[in-house]
Amino acid sequence: IRVEQCRKQLIICWIGKDMWSKDEERGRIRGLVFRNIQVGGGKFPISRLEGFDETHRIEDVTVDRLRIGETWVDSAETGKFKINPHVAGVRFLAPGR
Repeated sequence: IRVEQCRKQLIICWIGKDMWSKDEERGRIRGLVFRNIQVGGGKFPISRLEGFDETHRIEDVTVDRLRIGETWVDSAETGKFKINPHVAGVRFLAPGR
C-alpha cells in the first residue's frame, strides 16, 4: 500500500461511542496485520490504537514493514503511535530489526 499524502492520522483503531453508535455494547478488535505500507510526502502522521475498557480491548496487532518517508517504523515511538492502556500485544516488524 502506498499513501502519497496523509494529512493527520494514518492508522486509527478505536473502540468507543460516537454519534452513529446504536448499540450500548462495545466490541473488540483482535488479530490485525498492517503490512507493506509506504507513506510519502507531507508531515509525519500519528496513529492511534484505543481500546474502550478492560473487556473491550484491542489485542494482537502487527505492524509489518511500515515506512514513513525514509524511516522504518520499529516501535510505537518511532511511528508516533498513541496507544492507550486497553491495548495489548502490539508488534512492530521492520527490515534488519
